[in-house]
Amino acid sequence: MRRPTTSSASDQTTATSLFFREKALWQFERGYRMGDLRRLVRQYGRAQDKVFPSGNFTRNGTPSGTYGTQVAFPVVDAELNNPNFHGCLDQKA
Repeated sequence: MRRPTTSSASDQTTATSLFFREKALWQFERGYRMGDLRRLVRQYGRAQDKVFPSGNFTRNGTPSGTYGTQVAFPVVDAELNNPNFHGCLDQKA
């Protein structure tokens, strides 16, 4: 079992960064990361290009492409058939 980090944060920004980093490590592959990344941009005022991955990425050691700028999940076609759905107003992080 991994022990939590015991270092003390010197200010609020460092404490927030430490919290979300530890949370990301503990909840790896559980599907909570997108909400946390968007929360860092919206509520904590972080720059989108500093929070979300950017640049080139590799898959299995082979260069595969470049990260895009989309920070919200697309609406699936099945939801577009819903008469109560009126569109997403905010596509920003």
